[in-house]
Amino acid sequence: QQVLARVVLDACVTAAREATERWNSEEAARWWDDAVRAFDLLPAAERSPGDRDDLLVARVEALARAGRGQTVLDVVDAGLLDAVRDGRTSTAGRLAAALLRAAGAWPWVSYGKDPGPVLDRLAALEPFVAADRAAHARVLAALAVGSCYHPDSSVPDGMSRTALEIARGLADPDVVADALLGRILLYSGVATHSRESARLTDELLALPHQQARFDEVIAHAVASMTLMNLGDVDAATSHVRLGIAGCDLLRLPVLRVQLRWMEATLAAWHGDFAETRRHYDTATQFHLQTELYTAGSSDLATNTLEWEYGTLADADPGTVEPDSWSIAIAGARRDTATVIRDIEQWAAKGAPFTWTTLGHRTLIARVVADLALVDYAEMFLELLDPFTDRIATVGQVGVIGSVAEVCARLQALLGRTDAAAALLDRAEDLATRTSSPPTLLRCRLLRAQLRPDSPERSREIAAIADEAARTGMLGLAAYARSIP
Repeated sequence: QQVLARVVLDACVTAAREATERWNSEEAARWWDDAVRAFDLLPAAERSPGDRDDLLVARVEALARAGRGQTVLDVVDAGLLDAVRDGRTSTAGRLAAALLRAAGAWPWVSYGKDPGPVLDRLAALEPFVAADRAAHARVLAALAVGSCYHPDSSVPDGMSRTALEIARGLADPDVVADALLGRILLYSGVATHSRESARLTDELLALPHQQARFDEVIAHAVASMTLMNLGDVDAATSHVRLGIAGCDLLRLPVLRVQLRWMEATLAAWHGDFAETRRHYDTATQFHLQTELYTAGSSDLATNTLEWEYGTLADADPGTVEPDSWSIAIAGARRDTATVIRDIEQWAAKGAPFTWTTLGHRTLIARVVADLALVDYAEMFLELLDPFTDRIATVGQVGVIGSVAEVCARLQALLGRTDAAAALLDRAEDLATRTSSPPTLLRCRLLRAQLRPDSPERSREIAAIADEAARTGMLGLAAYARSIP
């Protein structure tokens, strides 16, 4: 039986490696799992903990590439517990590094039914790995990403910075790559860190390391979000193409779905709403084939498209920050009393700045402008002021137009026509440079509104309403027709 176990183990490892070389991650994960089982049947004298760890980590890496988010969480949780029991700090670090890559370009807590136990496990074992600097850097990086929704954003930020400092001090490219990736994923889609993220992504792409081929695809996917937010739509499109090529070559379903969302977001910015809908439908179907379906992405994506169409009145707020969408839906119904009540509650809550924050602040600011809620205009101008050069992306799954354009509307609401015109220039420049007909149409409407009342102004507004209706922007058309 012992001889048979060794033969089975060798056969499983060979099959797993062959599947890995073909980037068939589902098959590789199954073979690595069989290899671990065969290993456990070997005589005690032949069972080296380090060899078993190699098999386990290889299985987790394959599961991550295959999009098995919840399975990764379960396997990592059990593996971390075993590593602590046996005093194997290196294993804990390697499992934490594999966990980082479990959700593609999004934080690993995005998927799975309940990431809480793994997050608690990581927090508990941080002191255990403190003396092993490589493991410590990796655990801190994974812990930071897992804490991306912490109410005090300085907590994950501090962990991530420490991880990167430790890694750079070690000068081990694999550990540096893990810490870099950890910081990139902590701030994936977060507008306050877009410029830092762009720099770190470039550094990761230039760093030779063991996981480079997989990490390149993750980096391209994150960069597509970052650069679109920064208004470099051509570069974002290029990263999407490179990321898709990598996904197809390496068979990475999680990242391919995320890039499908990004293709839809780019199509929406360019005004091709039919293409947006097609990508959303495809992405939703692929979500159901992996362990991605708990992320709430589909509802969020659908709502951003309903906003473009102007058909939010009958929408459902969904599960991702539903308060923001409830305000937008009430606004679409012209329910001013509910909007005012909910904005007050939203403002009182406060929250850390996450991947949805800029898009949702922009969304609510549009409601304020639509309903002429003068008392709230200044608050939203202050919230959006640092981002008037940006596109209001919601991660990879949606876009709420130009920040400068909605700020121009708020300034106009306050009677500051010069400030409104300056912001409008900025929005028009961005929309022209990046080819966004929906944004240009909104800018044209505000330009017309700022002009003195005249027959020419009325004709221009009517023409804009007709064009909006033809392109499917029914809400904009209705708003234009309501202008006296």
